[in-house]
Amino acid sequence: MSTIILSALYLIHLVGTVIWLGGLAMLVLVAWPALSAQPDSIEAEGPVHLLERRLRPYANISLIALLMTGMVQMGANPNYEGVLQFGNAWSVAMLAKHIVFAGMVLLSAIEQFALMPELDRALLLASRGDTSAAIRVRQIRGRLRLALVLMLALGLLVLLFTAVMTAL
Repeated sequence: MSTIILSALYLIHLVGTVIWLGGLAMLVLVAWPALSAQPDSIEAEGPVHLLERRLRPYANISLIALLMTGMVQMGANPNYEGVLQFGNAWSVAMLAKHIVFAGMVLLSAIEQFALMPELDRALLLASRGDTSAAIRVRQIRGRLRLALVLMLALGLLVLLFTAVMTAL
C-alpha cells in the first residue's frame, strides 16, 4: 500500500479517535460537572443531553471511520500475522484493543438505542405531570452518565493498548 494512502488512513483514524474520545471526555470531565451545578428541570432535556445528542452523529461517523481505517491499517502492519493468529505481543495487544473497543461500541448502542429513548419517554410523561416519571428521569440520567464514564474509561484502555502496540 502506498505511503500516501496509508498516511491518509492514519489521519482519518486519528481524527475519528479525537472526535469520539474527545467528545466523551468533554461530556464527562467538563460539561457534566459544570452544568450539573445548575438546576435541571425534570420536565426538560438537560443541557448535557443536548450536547450529547449534538455529538452523537459525529461520534457515529467516527466509529465507522475507525472500523474501516483500523482494519486496513492492521492488515498493512508487518506485525499482523493473520486472523486469529497470536504469535507475537503486538497481536495479543491488538486482540485486547478490539475486545475493549467492542465494549465501547456495545455501551454506545445501549446508550443510543435503549437509554436515550427511555429518557425521551420519561421526559414526555414527566412533562404531562407524572410524578413517578420525574424519579425515572433522574435514574435514567444517572445510568447515562455511568455509560459515558465507562465508555471514556474503555477509550483510555484502547489508547493504552495502542501505546503498547506502538512501543513494540
